[in-house]
Amino acid sequence: MTALLPRRSLGTKLRLAILGSTLVALVLALGTSIVYDLNTWHRGWIADVRAQSELLGHASTDDLAAGNPRGANEALAMLRLQPRMRSAAVYDAQGRLFAAWNAADATPPPAAIANVDPDGSHELLVRTPVVDQGRMLGTVVVRARDELEDRIASYGALALGLVLL
Repeated sequence: MTALLPRRSLGTKLRLAILGSTLVALVLALGTSIVYDLNTWHRGWIADVRAQSELLGHASTDDLAAGNPRGANEALAMLRLQPRMRSAAVYDAQGRLFAAWNAADATPPPAAIANVDPDGSHELLVRTPVVDQGRMLGTVVVRARDELEDRIASYGALALGLVLL
């Protein structure tokens, strides 16, 4: 330690040791808090998208059974109120596109459920089967923007600012 702090008084060395240990404690507390909050937020967002997908499936049950996509399209269009939603589609039991909605800047859903794949571009993809009285009527697929990396970057900037302060 004498090589790191040559010719310093004992008081100065003690202050630097206290400052260093306080900085380490601050970084550990911030890191723990950020990881916990991000994990909680992400799990909540996934649960929210799943719940919306299940609600859309429930709202589309009668339309799928009747073969009339009008009501399903209206239910899907309500997703426009959620800015993080990218697209949604209802596929019939044979996997064909039954009803669809997509945000203005999003790619439309594919015509067959077999072509629905996660594209790896910061999107959350949720598939929910639509079942009525034990009979498979179709599947709801919802794509939503996953803003986890944006949140990590903003938390990182905040933590860096606090540590520097």
